[in-house]
Amino acid sequence: MFATGTEEAHHIENTAKESWRFLVFGERNPHDVVVYPEHQVMFLKGVGFKQVIYRYVKRQENE
Repeated sequence: MFATGTEEAHHIENTAKESWRFLVFGERNPHDVVVYPEHQVMFLKGVGFKQVIYRYVKRQENE
């Protein structure tokens, strides 16, 4: 499992010489949101999986 709230997005990397397979599963939530922070892109399934490009703005500590 990948914990939420981490600084970086999770990923899977095969460092072996052999090829391999992995199973991806999910809930198929009708209002799912996928975020790729390294590319500042998110996909919103609730609006036809529309792609949104955003700019991250860090909040000040006192906000």
